[in-house]
Amino acid sequence: MQGLANLELIKSFFSKIKDEVKWDNSIGHYNIDRYLENVVAELLNEIYGYKLININKEKANYPGIDLRDKINRVAVQVTAENTSAKINDTIDIFVNSKENMKKDYDRLIVFLIKENKIKYNSTKIKTQGIKFDINKDIIDFKMLYEELEDYTNDKLSKVLNILEKEFQNKISIDLDKVKKRECVNNCEFYIPRTFIKAEEYGKVGERNGMSIEEILKKYNNVILLSEAGNGKTEEVKHLVNRINKKEKYMFPFYDRLNKYIDEDIEELIPKEYKGIEYEKIIFILDGLDEINENNRQIFIKKTRKILWKQ
Repeated sequence: MQGLANLELIKSFFSKIKDEVKWDNSIGHYNIDRYLENVVAELLNEIYGYKLININKEKANYPGIDLRDKINRVAVQVTAENTSAKINDTIDIFVNSKENMKKDYDRLIVFLIKENKIKYNSTKIKTQGIKFDINKDIIDFKMLYEELEDYTNDKLSKVLNILEKEFQNKISIDLDKVKKRECVNNCEFYIPRTFIKAEEYGKVGERNGMSIEEILKKYNNVILLSEAGNGKTEEVKHLVNRINKKEKYMFPFYDRLNKYIDEDIEELIPKEYKGIEYEKIIFILDGLDEINENNRQIFIKKTRKILWKQ
């Protein structure tokens, strides 16, 4: 099941990348095309075992190709154009440029980052004597996805990690289609709690308590403290469900920290919420005292790090 979930997330990333390229290119922005050269290198290296590097980092505007693997003798052109003319231009430069690339590489791949492959007419693709298979050597994200359908979950996880690392909070996501996480409450009778500031705890006299929603309107980051058994867990679980009902474009999630070891805080974000801006995600983390002392300090350090991003 996890493999299917990862595959769906990968498909979503691939679709959003293509949409982002189309939009940026339509308004004359092409930085994403150059950025994707590195991403494509990482993906092909993971999926096919290549050792591709971005040749443009060594020599800007290298003719004909963007990535190369001298060990496996593979060269890759990363392009938003899917026309036969573009394929022919790439092959022509590969064969006839002064760099004499056909001597150094046995395979030329054209990777399409915007449009899918079209039905190419083999008679119109001029291979000029090199081995170039229009079915195998022109690759798009759809073809990559189909390749991944037969992969193990371990392999899928590695591909997904690349996409999340590169595009988390960089690619827009349709928030209306995100399935929100609900919390199951085990308490039969729920009694709303009110809270006071820590410095007021133990003081004699009348104190004005606030609901947790009132607190969250005033403060972005809150720690709830109380003796065990006072209902913190049930309160925050109810909070998740209330926010889900009231705030369409806020995405709270509850996670218990009793099994926390040393993960980055971002890793706690549910799969359903990957790609949503941090500002729209509400982390509700329970059981700080249940983490052992060493890991607790790691958790605090990493929590501070993610708070700095806000």
